[in-house]
Amino acid sequence: MVWAAVLLLGCGQYVDGVPAAEWLVENADVVGDVVVSEVPDDAVVIDARPLEDYARGHPAGASSVHWSELGALDEQELWDALPPDQLAQLFSRRGIGTDDSVLVVGAGGADWGGDGAVYWALRYLGHPDVRVLNGGWSTWLALGLEVSDQTPDSESATFDLSIDESLYARSDDVLDWQGNILDVRSEEEWLAGHIPDAVWL
Repeated sequence: MVWAAVLLLGCGQYVDGVPAAEWLVENADVVGDVVVSEVPDDAVVIDARPLEDYARGHPAGASSVHWSELGALDEQELWDALPPDQLAQLFSRRGIGTDDSVLVVGAGGADWGGDGAVYWALRYLGHPDVRVLNGGWSTWLALGLEVSDQTPDSESATFDLSIDESLYARSDDVLDWQGNILDVRSEEEWLAGHIPDAVWL
């Protein structure tokens, strides 16, 4: 099957005050070619939004994994990802294995890239098939896909580690980096201070 490819700006059931499905129809010429199709039946869905949003309603059958679960503060009070084996155990306990096709559904632009953090963690651990739904929760609703407020009973899945160290940049890597650095924080954070020569996006 073809994955759903829709661009929506915002999150929840409304986009700029307009119901998401209505916005999609009215702005199809702005969005461009809109492909509306079912999410593959064998996809394992991760809801990357905050837990309180997940509890109010989420993709049916989806497990909740928020970016804040993927790391902790180190000795210098800086955020760092959990060790790979702990990350793998977290995903395994949520029923996500390396043999699964994974679809990450985030909050669109409302959670500072939480879906991207989950995507990165899975790719860093070596998961071969991870995708992010364009537009996140708004797109899920606009496509009329099934919603539930019940937490699924997930059985542990087999997660085989195949770590890709090229995806993890540490402080020394940044100091010696010869390529481009993109700063994807808010404009306020960017203006307060950023890495020299970084590009704000």
